[in-house]
Amino acid sequence: MTPFMNRRHFLTTTAAATFALLSDAADSAARLRDDREPLCGARNGATTVGMICAVFESHRLGGLRVPLPMKTRGNPFEML
Repeated sequence: MTPFMNRRHFLTTTAAATFALLSDAADSAARLRDDREPLCGARNGATTVGMICAVFESHRLGGLRVPLPMKTRGNPFEML
């Protein structure tokens, strides 16, 4: 990989991270101004974490389908 490609990768990832941070800040300001829920609130966050945990639980069970919400309430990382 050339130094130019490393720099380009750095600038791209830095720009994406900056955009995400600014988008979150803009959403927070709009949420307070408009008295509304955030774009990704606690319920959406919990659903996302549950889906990610289900992927690891499925792996732990040898690829079996895992129903959502999961019946296993433990940490799948600790059970691997």
